[in-house]
Amino acid sequence: LVRKKPALALGGPTFGWLDQSFAMLENLLREQCVVPLPVLLLQGGADRVVGQREQLKISEVLADCRLVCYSDGRHELLMEDDHIRSAALREICSFLERVAG
Repeated sequence: LVRKKPALALGGPTFGWLDQSFAMLENLLREQCVVPLPVLLLQGGADRVVGQREQLKISEVLADCRLVCYSDGRHELLMEDDHIRSAALREICSFLERVAG
């Protein structure tokens, strides 16, 4: 998709984005951190940007977190092949129906 429409490609993270991301992760991993919302965490099994162990730790800390791994998926699951993207979109729709229902 990005090869056909290069304008859809995203640039790398900024230093500010990284700083805030690391701060958020530290807060999440503290035991006193409570996220009172349901969370859907979609994981790419072939992601080379975000570590799977770290995502698993986050999912275990959150009270209501559903972790779904797409073994062939990379970092941007919604920019993947149709079978991965479609499965991720179905999971998102199911999650939204559950939390909004």
